[in-house]
Amino acid sequence: MRVISLFSLLFVLVFPCVALGGGYEIQDLVAQQDGNGAIVVQGVVRNMGKDPLQGHVVVQFLKADGVVVHAVETPLNEGRSLFPGEAAGFEMVARTEGYDSFEQVSVDFVEEKTR
Repeated sequence: MRVISLFSLLFVLVFPCVALGGGYEIQDLVAQQDGNGAIVVQGVVRNMGKDPLQGHVVVQFLKADGVVVHAVETPLNEGRSLFPGEAAGFEMVARTEGYDSFEQVSVDFVEEKTR
């Protein structure tokens, strides 16, 4: 999981660092506010393991105390398996008006068992 602390989303937040998971890395994480009040979160999930993986990306918007005020998810790689060494990008757009204010964005990959 990668957590971004937000002081202001009037600027682009870029995180070239890596978040390590089971057999994956979340890389090149960017969160920015678009001109219409939505938050756009982009990044890359790379399979660092020995086996194919598939799953979905979950983005949570949190208060300073860790309480989730909103969450969105999307399948990674259109639901197809990601083979060892491969990477797939993701982009999620979330409208946050109507939710309590938040100070952090958490990004995680949830692996699903392949058949």
